[in-house]
Amino acid sequence: MTHMELDTNPEDLPVPTPAPTLGVDVALTRAPNVVLDEAHQAARALGRVLDSKAKKIMFNGKRHLECEDWILLGRFYGITGRVVPGMLEEVDDDGDLAFRAWAEAVRADGAVISRASALCSRREENWAAKPRFQLESMAQTRCVAKCLANVLRWVPVLAGYAGTPAEEMVGTTAAAPAARDTTARPSRSTSTAVISEPQRKRMYAIWKSAGHEDDAVKAWLAAAYGIEHGTDIPRHLYDAICTRLGDAAPLEAADTTPATGDDAIKFGE
Repeated sequence: MTHMELDTNPEDLPVPTPAPTLGVDVALTRAPNVVLDEAHQAARALGRVLDSKAKKIMFNGKRHLECEDWILLGRFYGITGRVVPGMLEEVDDDGDLAFRAWAEAVRADGAVISRASALCSRREENWAAKPRFQLESMAQTRCVAKCLANVLRWVPVLAGYAGTPAEEMVGTTAAAPAARDTTARPSRSTSTAVISEPQRKRMYAIWKSAGHEDDAVKAWLAAAYGIEHGTDIPRHLYDAICTRLGDAAPLEAADTTPATGDDAIKFGE
């Protein structure tokens, strides 16, 4: 048998990392009855605030908390939600403009105890005609509510409320007519998704080349189609509008038939 000498002192060798031990018991950190009593107290206080609101956000028979409700609940436990600086980004959602944001829930001692991301996209029916800043804002609102709900949803659930933030209920029909629709717009088909940023820039170049003044274009869009912002032009009207703006003749409301029905879009309401 050959004896192999070690070139290194055994004491200098790294200590092997022990294998994880399976089946370790999870210990209680506080008495369950104390935790539950505190949770019920927080839920009752939250319920009084919710009951004072004029309208409820209801889906499938359950009341859903809005972002400000989650922020209030977090204050009860010394937890705040904040958007991570620099973590709001513009993304492409299969050809539609969207924004993604990240937020984190922070304990009073500064420890980050939850992180979440959320998206707001013009691909969503209720957001198809919204301006950019509203999409940015909703992405941030959703992720703040989500990261707080990640650690606090068990409290409102104890009181019979839904554990999913209202802002996440995209594409779900509200069960109560009184439910507030914070993204309400006149009903339109998906064909009225708004134009993209490159399309808007092309349209701007077209009317500038034709010699139209910005104020004249704005007034014409409002009179002919009820459109108050260039960023809110529906895609299905884009070609016709560009064709007219490419004509150097003075713009008049009578240049086109005033929009009616699904095309009568009233922005800024």
